[in-house]
Amino acid sequence: MTEAFSDVFQGQFQKQGNLAGAGKTMMWREAIFMLVYSITLWISSNLIIACFFAVGSAMIWIILFDGRYIKKYDRTISYPK
Repeated sequence: MTEAFSDVFQGQFQKQGNLAGAGKTMMWREAIFMLVYSITLWISSNLIIACFFAVGSAMIWIILFDGRYIKKYDRTISYPK
């Protein structure tokens, strides 16, 4: 589910020609996801809890970073004539 939300933001980055921004945010989101997942699994030894925490961290990243970063770009769509 978080991938679908992230894909929307990645599309906005791509539309604005900012593929470096898309790559950076994807790399950091996945790194934090794996770190939270690994630490939670190691501490709790419960796969379900680790998955919930990892997905939660991805959603927080999307809301706090991607959502705020994408607001810097113009949202108007110009169609070719």
